[in-house]
Order: sequence, then C-alpha cells, then structure tokens
Amino acid sequence: MRTEFVDVDADLAQKWLALNKNYRPISVRSRDNYADDMINGRWTQNHQGIAFDTSGKLVDGQHRLSAIVEANKSRPGLSIRLLVARDVDPR
Repeated sequence: MRTEFVDVDADLAQKWLALNKNYRPISVRSRDNYADDMINGRWTQNHQGIAFDTSGKLVDGQHRLSAIVEANKSRPGLSIRLLVARDVDPR
C-alpha cells in the first residue's frame, strides 16, 4: 500500500468518483456537513482520506469527494488536501 497527501479539487474529485463501483448511497447530510466545513475553513487534515484498491476501484472516501464537488459550487477553485491510499487490499 502506498499513501500520499494530494490537493483534491472538484475536477479530480469527480474523476475519482467515477471509479466508485457498487458503493453505498451518498448521505446528503454527511456530504453537506463536510462541504460546509470545507467552505468555512473548518476542515482539518486527519488519517481519514481516500482509498483505492489494487484494481483502482474507489473503496473509501466517496462522501469527502462528493463534498469537495458540492463545496465548489459556493467556492469555485477550492481544493482540499486529503490522504490518499493506493493498492489497498480489496479483502
């Protein structure tokens, strides 16, 4: 598994969301709460981020990515630094 911090903007978030297959439905409440924190500068870096399995499938982070897309409607050009894990064991 490899990890790195990446500045994620709305374009990259949408690209990564397209790699989301058979995932649970988006909780609009969670997405909007995250987006509100991002817009108002309350979002902080932490150990939770985005994860892709060994086949490149998005396996964690759909709400954070959706929040970035939503936040950009109010703050165009906004990007959020997220921890990104790749090659996560799909088990």
